[in-house]
Amino acid sequence: MFILLDETYRGKGYGTQCVKELLRIAAEDYALSGVHGGCAKENIVSARAMEKGGMVQYGTEENGDPLFRFPE
Repeated sequence: MFILLDETYRGKGYGTQCVKELLRIAAEDYALSGVHGGCAKENIVSARAMEKGGMVQYGTEENGDPLFRFPE
């Protein structure tokens, strides 16, 4: 998953809403059994959006970037 918001819309919870809606669509419309995501370790905002959106961190890439999944 990749979410990019214009600076005007950052910090307003839209990223978290996007994650929640993508997870809902994946489960309800496509019957996916899981979704995986990741971000650069420096991108704390994206990591928080994934966690607040319902994903959990389950590991890290070799370079230290966090890996997330849904469901747990």
